[in-house]
Amino acid sequence: MRRYLALLLLISLIASCGGEEGEEGEEGGETSALEVQGWHFQGRNCLGCHNVDLKPERHLLMAGTVFKSANVSNPDDMSQVCGGELYIQLLDSSYNVVYDSRNYRDPNSKGYRGKGNVFILKRLLSDITPPGGYYVRIIDSNGTTLAQSTTQHTFTSIFGFDPRGNPTDPSNRFSCNACHKYPNPQGGAPGFIYPQINANLCK
Repeated sequence: MRRYLALLLLISLIASCGGEEGEEGEEGGETSALEVQGWHFQGRNCLGCHNVDLKPERHLLMAGTVFKSANVSNPDDMSQVCGGELYIQLLDSSYNVVYDSRNYRDPNSKGYRGKGNVFILKRLLSDITPPGGYYVRIIDSNGTTLAQSTTQHTFTSIFGFDPRGNPTDPSNRFSCNACHKYPNPQGGAPGFIYPQINANLCK
């Protein structure tokens, strides 16, 4: 029985972490985001796996999950997660785009197939420079805004940041899901990231 449970746990971990970023598509091909979008620990601390348990080529600078509403009671319900390719933009105090995750996209990454994923690959962008406060915007592949923060998020150096130590450190907001969750007993964001500007774009 113990051996059976251990096997189930191993299969679960492989399915959840292994099917995400860093693997090439079968035979060099690329499957669209809407063709393969499965369960992937959505709503959990992405960096706790992608910067700790996985190989460096799968490490992420920042990442999160976009849901259809802020207060989804069951984050494992795939019908409540946004589909399509979604991207992160960081804006300065004048709302000029400083970083756009479309500029750090690896077309062979399986991360775009995962439903609701927003992320920046650490091997393509190692840090946010200069550190400081940025507004965060979520866009679709056409550049249409789904959501945008009303307050600035502070980013300091990622180096030395321990995603398992204190992912909700307000000076290191690289792990979106560590703060954006529901319910949030730690008093962080009021709920999950969701398309509060244009819900119709959440496929």
